[in-house]
Amino acid sequence: MAVSATLRDSHVVGIQKLSSDVWAASAGASSTTSTAFQDKVSVTFTPVSTGDYYVLATAECRHDTAGHRMACQLDHGGSAVGVWQMVPTSTSEYRTFAVLVKLPALSGSQTIKVQFRRVTATGTSYIRNARIWAFRGDTFANAGYAEDATSQTQTATTLTDELVLSYNVATAGDHLIIAAAHATGPNDATIRGEHVLKVDGVTKVADSLRRNAATFANDMASFLYAEVVNFSTTGNKPIKFQQRRTGTGIGVASVFTRQAIVALALPVAGPARVVSLGQVFLGDRVAYSG
Repeated sequence: MAVSATLRDSHVVGIQKLSSDVWAASAGASSTTSTAFQDKVSVTFTPVSTGDYYVLATAECRHDTAGHRMACQLDHGGSAVGVWQMVPTSTSEYRTFAVLVKLPALSGSQTIKVQFRRVTATGTSYIRNARIWAFRGDTFANAGYAEDATSQTQTATTLTDELVLSYNVATAGDHLIIAAAHATGPNDATIRGEHVLKVDGVTKVADSLRRNAATFANDMASFLYAEVVNFSTTGNKPIKFQQRRTGTGIGVASVFTRQAIVALALPVAGPARVVSLGQVFLGDRVAYSG
């Protein structure tokens, strides 16, 4: 039987790396059988002045025993952000972990890490292509941010708002939008959870998923979006996460966890802070696709 792979809603964004940006990556696969969190990649830096930083962390994770699970998290100075777990159906399955968070008014030495561990008693957990990008909000012309670190469970079958950023566009033009969340689908063979990101009423990306049987909220995927969007008018523009379940059933729900959205105004003139797919650029860039 032939099997087809499908890709949709794809965007690639290149972001100019400034001297105030912090970036680290670890591409090779690392493994552990420990149930204590292990470091995969980390950054340590001291801001030149007090400022708000946005951090985007991503990695590819797998566990080599079906039905057992692993966890990943972002760690900031010993505090966990966005703990995420997966339960594989295939021992070769790599799944994306992604976290976006605003760290306000940072000063002094900062350490940020991507960590992973084995949760259940069997198997080996793996992580690869781990990346951390931390950047100052004041290096963009304007910044809007919203987050909800809790779990939002939805049993409605129509798309329902879960997190809304009312982004004030002061100057029409290009704006960089990044959004990330953990998503979980129903534990049902026929009913799925749908998770959607809308920008000013336009659906930009959507998923449809169910969780691994009998693993409940412990089987997560990551929802990651990055795109340069042109707003032709000023005023408040709603950017929102929505979700629904595709059918009804007892105990069947769609779940969002650790939702975060940031919108960043790009300069009308001067050096481009961000370019999109196909544009030519000079200097170092941090590239993200979603």
